[in-house]
Formats: sequence, C-alpha cells, structure tokens
Amino acid sequence: SSLLETVSDYGKSTITGSYSLNLMLRPDLDVYVVGEKYDHVKAKKIAHRLLDLDYFDMLCFVDKTRRSHKGIRGYYLQPHKQIGVRDWKIDVWLTTKEFFKDNTHLFLKRIEESENPDEIRRKILQLKQTFREGSKYKKGIDGEKIYNAVLDNPNMETEELRKLLLQDTGGTG
Repeated sequence: SSLLETVSDYGKSTITGSYSLNLMLRPDLDVYVVGEKYDHVKAKKIAHRLLDLDYFDMLCFVDKTRRSHKGIRGYYLQPHKQIGVRDWKIDVWLTTKEFFKDNTHLFLKRIEESENPDEIRRKILQLKQTFREGSKYKKGIDGEKIYNAVLDNPNMETEELRKLLLQDTGGTG
C-alpha cells in the first residue's frame, strides 16, 4: 500500500495495538505518525497522496487538532481496503509527541513476562470476541481495558474477567 512511506513526511511512524501484540481479532491496524507540530498542509498532502495511490477503496480525514478524541489530538486518517471478503481499516493518527501515548510495549512486556503468555493471549482474545459489537467493542470496554483486566488478574477465568469488566463499566450483559 506504500502507506508508511506516504506518511513519513509528517514524522516517525509506529505500528501499535493488537497487531504488535499478536492479538488481532479483526482487520484493523493502528499507526501513529509523530511530528514536531501539527501541520495541516502536510496532512492534506498526505491524504491526497493516499488517494493518488489508487490502492485504498475509501479514505476518511478528520481534523482533531482542536478537540481531542480519547485523549489524543491530531489529524486522523482512516483508509479502507477490501481484501478478499474482509474490509481492512487502518487508523492513522498524525500527531505530536505530547499526544502520542503508546502502551503497546508495556503490554507486550507484561504478556511476555507472564507465567503463561499463550493463556493470557487466549483469554484476551476470548474477551475481545465477547465484547465485540460489529466493528467496535461495547461502550466503555476497549482493548486496553481488556488487556489490563487479564494482566492484572491472570488467575481469573474468562467468565470472571467478563463480569469484572462489566462491573467496572456499569454494564449488565
């Protein structure tokens, strides 16, 4: 797709999230591109270059530099590509150091240092599947909450973890 090369003018790119943790449940990649400052001109040029590649089927572009989304500010691009029967979505944040909060390496370290990394991953994937609603998770429950619940309580069974997550979010499902 030439995505990483295309966004490199903005800053240093990092692939984060479930792909890096070997915990992908759905075709969704997370990429952060960290620049020195917000640059609307560069962000628009990158969006145009992505369109000019004629690779992606759809591209969303949102300016979130003035109002944060889940604690992050920047330009949000979301290219989509149909591969076989799957619609791949890529979340690309063009942001600054101030708003780049990548916990992926911390989660990876905790998983790898756990007594049974395969069992931790199995529980996380089961919970991600349980709380999946279409292309999103149930309100109030996201990947990070699931990762923390499993890593903080490695001896709990999946059903106990499900109840704990629901309790923490006030859910009842």
